[in-house]
Amino acid sequence: MRNELNHRPLVWIAIGLASGVSTAFAPWPWLAIVGLSLLFRNLRTIVPLVLAFAVGFLIRPAIPELVREASEFEGRVSVVSMPQRSAFGQSCLAEIGRERYLLYFSAEENLAIGDEAVIQGEMHALSESTGFSSGARGTIKVSSLRLLSEGFSIWRIGQQVADHFRNTVENRLSPESAALVRGVCFNQTDAIEQSDWEAFRRFGIVHLLSASGFHVFVVAGLLLAILNLIPIPRWLQIVIVLGALGLFAIAAGLRPPIVRSVLMTAVALPAYMLRREPDGLSAVGLASVVNILVNPAVIVELGFQLSVLSTLGLVMFLDERLINAWPKWKLVLAPTLIATLATLPLIGFVFGEVSLVGVIGNLLIAPVVAAIIVLSLVAWLVGGVVPPLGDLIWLLVEPLATFTLRATELGGALPGSLVRLPGFSVLSLVLMYLLLLTLWRINFEKS
Repeated sequence: MRNELNHRPLVWIAIGLASGVSTAFAPWPWLAIVGLSLLFRNLRTIVPLVLAFAVGFLIRPAIPELVREASEFEGRVSVVSMPQRSAFGQSCLAEIGRERYLLYFSAEENLAIGDEAVIQGEMHALSESTGFSSGARGTIKVSSLRLLSEGFSIWRIGQQVADHFRNTVENRLSPESAALVRGVCFNQTDAIEQSDWEAFRRFGIVHLLSASGFHVFVVAGLLLAILNLIPIPRWLQIVIVLGALGLFAIAAGLRPPIVRSVLMTAVALPAYMLRREPDGLSAVGLASVVNILVNPAVIVELGFQLSVLSTLGLVMFLDERLINAWPKWKLVLAPTLIATLATLPLIGFVFGEVSLVGVIGNLLIAPVVAAIIVLSLVAWLVGGVVPPLGDLIWLLVEPLATFTLRATELGGALPGSLVRLPGFSVLSLVLMYLLLLTLWRINFEKS
């Protein structure tokens, strides 16, 4: 194991940076750094690990003094996150001085990252569901808003792309199907019914409802398939794909799993151009480093943690040597099984329950969702050039969306689909992942 990790400084930089940032929330990262330094005792490992830990310690987020009582607010704010739509309007993070707040405002308003505005509204305490994940002191329900200046135009272009897609989908599909398609394609989950959320959760596939690494993989594959039909150089293909993925990430709200996946794609595609195998562990390390540097508070976001764990599981267990040694039926089942096992301990720790039918749900629904994403994006793009052809493709999306919703409803209703677990400690969680790491090592040596 040491040989596999000693020559990957990006992995150690990611571990050190994450540990340094985590000292804002717990003392254990200090012990982890000391333990890793004693275990590996190699300058190639210790130097990047300790330096990155120091940087992480310096940029660790301050735990804010939370708002306790409601009060009136009027003042200037700076928008620092992409607005997210919900059934009640829009929300985004904004800074007042160096303090962050979660703004709730009307769906008619048009805000983007970098915008400066003067707002009036009511300041409230954070809800329990919000927690520290946003790094905010409290929430502000905006009653009036006046835009002072706009940020870079690229942020608004991304929003316009997402808005155009939303309007197209709502005009072509039934309301229930449109809500699903908007969620899986561009993370627009505001119209998804609570009963559908619950069914997806019980069936173990709730991650498919919002754009993430899986969706980036599908979009990148679609773009490469289209570009391979055009006689252009590989380097130009990569530039086009990365540009389109960057715009897709902005349109989908710059969620950490999407940003991580786009960064990993940026590492993998040059290897594709040179016809070499990319280094998956280093790619995960680089993506994690960039995410943490941009927003240190992301370290405590569950979506970021799950996305890193699932990707680590895939790049570790789907090594080329292992793939060549496995039969085809195993390769079909392996990605779903690996991603499920990699995230199961953390899901059980956080929620106290796991889905026993999650593997079945992913095997059944994930391919259909991939087809929905591909057909929806093709229909949307083609429809802008040849509307009748686009309408014809949309006719294929409707039954797929209906099947996904009905199958998930039935799967989520299966007896015992969701099992509650007794609470367990952080130490138990760490031991579970050490066991998975040991299984990886044994499997790697056998191959």
